[in-house]
Amino acid sequence: MRFTIVYEDDALIAVDKAAGVLTVPTPRRERNTLVDLVSAHVRRRVVVVHRLDRDTSGVLVFAKGEAFARALMDAWHRHKAERRYDGVVHGAPARDEGEIRQHLGTDARTLDRRVVRAGAGELAVTRFRVIERVRGAALLDVALETGRRNQIRVALASLGHPILGDLRYARAFPPHPLWPRGLLGLHARTLALAHPRTGAPLLLTAPTPPAFTRFLDAARARR
Repeated sequence: MRFTIVYEDDALIAVDKAAGVLTVPTPRRERNTLVDLVSAHVRRRVVVVHRLDRDTSGVLVFAKGEAFARALMDAWHRHKAERRYDGVVHGAPARDEGEIRQHLGTDARTLDRRVVRAGAGELAVTRFRVIERVRGAALLDVALETGRRNQIRVALASLGHPILGDLRYARAFPPHPLWPRGLLGLHARTLALAHPRTGAPLLLTAPTPPAFTRFLDAARARR
């Protein structure tokens, strides 16, 4: 399954995206991206409101029409949408919680995101809270105040605790022996926003992937 439906009405559709699925085509013009699959399901072209990295799973919303898309994107720009993630990281932060404020730019050669001096890139604000520490890793609750490309992955890597399975920002870290090969430890768990037509609060959730739970169980057993 490339996605499962979390919520749907006449204004929007929210799905739980599987890891490894592109949200939209790249310049290579891939077919069967998530926007194509969801559009086929609703039998009309849906409008992209936000994106998840290919290897990040979890809640993603598409609008059914430009007017609804504008309302949703306005909520994003005014920081009225709450986004929370499960993040499984190398090691464990010394602090139980914290905020990471940094400016991000893009490396022109590799296209990797990187931290740059203030004023030279986009401000990115990421908050985290440690849910559990296990052997060689930790489960974090991560909240976004801004929505920059690769924001969580860069923020946690800069903290010294990159996401498990991140081949781009955790190159210097050996793989955890219990972590599934090819899986990125980042999942968009919760999205809370105002409905674009009624204004009523809407809470969308995608359950934590079973692979995350199995890893934590195995890591607990090795303490």
